[in-house]
Amino acid sequence: QHQKQQQQQQQQQQLVIPYEIRETLLESMLDFARIPWFFQDLFINFDCQPHCENLCNDLLALVCKAARPTDTVFLTTNHVVALNTLVEVLESIALRCCCPSSDDASNSRQETRSLLLEEVKEEAKKENRQRRTQIQAHW
Repeated sequence: QHQKQQQQQQQQQQLVIPYEIRETLLESMLDFARIPWFFQDLFINFDCQPHCENLCNDLLALVCKAARPTDTVFLTTNHVVALNTLVEVLESIALRCCCPSSDDASNSRQETRSLLLEEVKEEAKKENRQRRTQIQAHW
């Protein structure tokens, strides 16, 4: 068990991706998320097939991981792009579930986006304040 964890840690250390490449990948994911049926098609064509990998699930898990700041890295543009990607995916799901008219959909989409981004910004500010307090208390 312990050896498996060490091997996984070594593999993760070997897979260090430069910031610029991560940024490009996340921006591409955001572009894909803006295509209305992309993730639905991805899910149906890969995740629902018994002989295929769970590609949609894996991609969204990576985006979720990229959206969360770590203890050593504060909020960056990559975090914001990842959050925007998640918002786009959630909005596309919500719009398909509710099926409003196109005018209502665009208004609803803008309202949802602004509310979610405000919540994320407030949460990030709180976390940054807590981290600064912890760092100051440490020194």
